[in-house]
Amino acid sequence: MASTLEMVEKATGISKFIVLAAALDLQAEQIRNASVLRSVDDEIAVQDVEELASTNGVGIETMRRQLCGVLGRDAVHRLGKRWVIRKLKYLDYLLIQERRSILGVDG
Repeated sequence: MASTLEMVEKATGISKFIVLAAALDLQAEQIRNASVLRSVDDEIAVQDVEELASTNGVGIETMRRQLCGVLGRDAVHRLGKRWVIRKLKYLDYLLIQERRSILGVDG
């Protein structure tokens, strides 16, 4: 398949603009498709609460209580035998904790 530049060079007059417009439309469509796929992946990605607890040096129940205390009861879910949280929810938790830290608010 010829590159966009090659197609523009071969086109004449107003056809050059049509070739460019078609190439831009195709690229925009590809970006939209990639964005939708990425957002779906982000929505379903989960983080193991046990890993978070270990990283933060607390027990699983303590970590779970902290997450639920900030984000609400339904922030953490059981998946099989493990407690998990959506990565986007965990990001919300981190942002809230960061704001509280900056403002000097405990809890």
